[in-house]
Amino acid sequence: MFFETINTIKSLRAEIAELSAMEKRLSAPLLQDYSDIPKVLALYENLTGASCSGGSWAVVANRKKFIFVAVFLFAPLMMLGGSMPRRLRAELGRALGVKSESSISNNWADAFFYYNHYRNFKEEAERIIDQIVRAMEL
Repeated sequence: MFFETINTIKSLRAEIAELSAMEKRLSAPLLQDYSDIPKVLALYENLTGASCSGGSWAVVANRKKFIFVAVFLFAPLMMLGGSMPRRLRAELGRALGVKSESSISNNWADAFFYYNHYRNFKEEAERIIDQIVRAMEL
């Protein structure tokens, strides 16, 4: 019986290692070079016909959606509760002309809420992500 337990634990460890490797593969960012953020922003604006700069309500809503798209592409583990890489926050702020990094985090929190609670936001974000992935040949 004791050896059976040891073999079961050994089997579980192998399965855990396999699942961890699979998780690492599946959660890898599609994009890693933050210098691609302006290119992604330009694609986003071309695909949606919407601007992400300025202060109107529509622009703020577009900015939130863009931040969601960018996070999905550059830091997908945030979708599972991970934290935003510091440099990503700064690079998003630079591309969007937003000086406050906390504004980027707040916009992400709002966008993540919208994604989880509003079907239209979710469908549009996923459609845009698919189009950007195809356009960038990822």
